Order: sequence, then structure tokens, then C-alpha cells
Amino acid sequence: MAASPQYAATPVVGQSSNTVANPNRNGTGTIVDVLTGGPNGTRIDRVCIQSLVTTTAGLFRLYITAPAQTARLLIEIPMSANTVSATNPGFHQEVGLFGGMFLPTGWKLQSSIEKAESTICQAFGGDF
Repeated sequence: MAASPQYAATPVVGQSSNTVANPNRNGTGTIVDVLTGGPNGTRIDRVCIQSLVTTTAGLFRLYITAPAQTARLLIEIPMSANTVSATNPGFHQEVGLFGGMFLPTGWKLQSSIEKAESTICQAFGGDF
């Protein structure tokens, strides 16, 4: 444990683009890297999910993966059915991680989508 507070030194943004359906919850199937823990670890403060197309009801999933391990489900975010148009934006959800979620060096935050509907995921935080 550090004798003094540790603050993130370098801001980081991780991104993924999810387009392949993956109905699995067990860490198999198409899972995309969002962000990898930096040399001294990384804190993630929030994750934003944004669909680029019309969506049907389904789930967006976030996983944590240790080096040389199988992805482990962290959270499922329900996606509502939504028809995008010039006046109706695509599905959007922000997941706040109050106090931050810490990724050790080499660990990954990953994502998948239940339906094959183009969706992006962005993680915001900082490297130590």
C-alpha cells in the first residue's frame, strides 16, 4: 500500500467497435478489447455505450480478462429497442464507476454485444 495518495498521471481513452453477435456469457465468442491496463495499472472512471444503428432489445456486455485467462463477465447492460432517425438518437448508456475500477498491468476491459447491431464502447480513465 502506498504511503501517499496515487493519482492517474496520463489520461486514457479506450475504444471498441462491436458488430458481431455474441449470445455467450461465458467469455467465449467474439469479444473485443476496449482498454488494456498500462505499465503501472489503469483506473477506469466511466464507460459509454452508443449504438450507431436501430437496435432491438438485447444486452451489451463488459468483461475483465487477466493475461492468459478466459474473459470473465463483469456486467450486462440492457439495450432497449430503438429506431434511429434524424430526430431520434441511437441507444446511449453511460456506466459510472464511482471511485474507479482498477485494471492491473496487462489486464483488459473487453466488450461484446448480443445482437449484430453496430455499437461502440468508450472507456475513460487514466494510467498511473
